[in-house]
Amino acid sequence: MDDREEARRIQFTGNSTFIVSLPKPWVREMGLEKGDQVKVVRRGSSSLSVYPARARAGSSRRPDAVVEVDAGETAAAIARRLISLYFLGFKTIRMRPGGGG
Repeated sequence: MDDREEARRIQFTGNSTFIVSLPKPWVREMGLEKGDQVKVVRRGSSSLSVYPARARAGSSRRPDAVVEVDAGETAAAIARRLISLYFLGFKTIRMRPGGGG
């Protein structure tokens, strides 16, 4: 996933919970699955950062990240994605061709 901006709707569930869905490519790149946790950190007065929680409970190592590379992506965009995954703590990053163009 690159630096494209995406709009997401806020949904209200139950009596006191707001939810926002995460982009599927980002979830896959982070190696996350249903039930995994992410951390949300407030950055200043109007922004949040979302990142994967450390290793899953009972797991001693972080899962591999998967990067789907589209034919039209620039080398610089791919490098930024790989570097960000490395800084997030992934030691194994797998690359595969993406479905878009």
